[in-house]
Amino acid sequence: MRVYFEKKANGDFTATWVMSLHNAVGKRKPEEYKRKIFKRGFIHMRKFLKENEKGFTLIEMMIVLLVITIILLVALPNVTKHSSSINEKGCEALVHMVQGQVQAYYMDKKEYPATLEDLKNDYINEDFEFICPNGVAISIDENGNVK
Repeated sequence: MRVYFEKKANGDFTATWVMSLHNAVGKRKPEEYKRKIFKRGFIHMRKFLKENEKGFTLIEMMIVLLVITIILLVALPNVTKHSSSINEKGCEALVHMVQGQVQAYYMDKKEYPATLEDLKNDYINEDFEFICPNGVAISIDENGNVK
């Protein structure tokens, strides 16, 4: 038995099976013959697919996943380092903004506010919380310095 595979112009495949019930020794049983047809057809199909391979193999996909994993392992620690420095800079900016509002309060009333709550309504929005992005609370001393 022989199996011939042909590829048509539109990309379809056709399989032609040429079967013979006799071999050099004599007749075979139908079960044995069917088994041999399956094995040979599978082998021919495998050879044909190896020659016309157009997809990714499992090994290629695993290599790509490995490279992506290595890149993530290198990049994530750097992102977390920058996250903490961003929070620190955000806290410094917030302290400077509140310090500016304390100075505006001093210019208007000729005294520093006793607490930061005194700045609300006129100088800072009512819903503003005096907490830095990194979780540290902002406070004011008696000389008007914001910490």
